[in-house]
Amino acid sequence: MKHLDKMKVVIMVLVALCLLCAVAAFFLPNAQGMVLSCVAMALAAMISVLCLVNLAALLQRPHAAA
Repeated sequence: MKHLDKMKVVIMVLVALCLLCAVAAFFLPNAQGMVLSCVAMALAAMISVLCLVNLAALLQRPHAAA
C-alpha cells in the first residue's frame, strides 16, 4: 500500500508540472512554446501510464480496494 501512496504523490507532481508547462507554453514565443507544449504532452502521457499501472496494481489486490 505504501507503493500506491508514493505513486499518488508522483502523479500529483507530474500533473502540476504538466499544467505549469502548458501555461508557460501559451505565453512564450513560438519555438520555446512548442518545446514546452511537447514536454507537457510527454508529461501527460507519463501520467496516463502511471495511472494505468496504479489501476493494475489495485486490481491485483482485491482487499486493498475495499
